[in-house]
Amino acid sequence: MRKLTKKGQMFLYAIGGMGVNMLNLMVNSYLCSALIATGFNPDVIQYQTFLGRDLVIAGVWAVFGVIAKIIDGIIDVPMASFTDNLKTRFGRRRPALIIGLVPMILAYVLFTLVTPNPQGATLLNTIFYGVTLCVFYSFYTLTMVTYYATFTEIVDRQEDRNFLSNVKSVCDILYFILGYVVVRMLLNGMNVRPVSMIVLPIVLTMLIPLLLIKEDSTKDGTVTLENGEKAVSVNLIKSIAYTFKNKDYILW
Repeated sequence: MRKLTKKGQMFLYAIGGMGVNMLNLMVNSYLCSALIATGFNPDVIQYQTFLGRDLVIAGVWAVFGVIAKIIDGIIDVPMASFTDNLKTRFGRRRPALIIGLVPMILAYVLFTLVTPNPQGATLLNTIFYGVTLCVFYSFYTLTMVTYYATFTEIVDRQEDRNFLSNVKSVCDILYFILGYVVVRMLLNGMNVRPVSMIVLPIVLTMLIPLLLIKEDSTKDGTVTLENGEKAVSVNLIKSIAYTFKNKDYILW
C-alpha cells in the first residue's frame, strides 16, 4: 500500500470513519427507538417516532435486538479475515470498503424510510426491521474493521499512526456532539425520518480513504510489503484460533 507522508493527507484520512460512525449512532440512539411509540411524551411522539404508533411487536423486537448485538460482537473476526484475504486486482482494502459501505447505506435507508405495514405493530414489520438491523450491523463492522486495519498500513512511522489515532479520537467527540446536541435540537421540530436523511450525507467522509488508498493486486493471495517481500494472510480458521487464545478478547 502506498504510504501517506503529508500531515494534511493523514488528517483527511483520519476523519474518514466519522460519517459511518454517525450512522451507527443514529441507528442505536434514534431509529430503533422510533419503532415503539409507547413511553414517549405526547409532545415529542410526532418527532421522535416514525408514525406516532408502535410498528413492531415489542417481545419479538427485543429478541431481534439481542441477535443483532450478538452478531455485532462476534462478526468482527470473520469480517477481519474477509478483508485480509480478499483477492482482487484492486487489492484488499478498497474493495472491502465498498462491499461494506454500499449494503450498510442501503440498510440504513430501508430502515429509515420503509415500513411494510404502517397501520401498526405486525410480525412483518418486526421481521423486516430485525433483518435490516442485522444487515446494517454486519456491513458496518466490515467497513470499520477494514478502515481501522489500514491505520497500520497507510503510514510508516508510529508517530504518524498516533497522529491518525488522535485525530480519529477528536472526530469521535465531534460526531457525538452532532448526534446528541445537533440532532436532538432538530428533533424538537422535525420528524426523525427527515433528520436521519439530513445526517446521511456525512457518510461520504468514507470516500476519503477510498481515494487515498493505493494497493497492488492481491489476486495471487499475497500482499506485497514495502521491502518487496510477500506476506501471506491468515485464513479464517487460524484467525479464530488466534483470537480465542487472546485473554483480553475472551474477557471482553
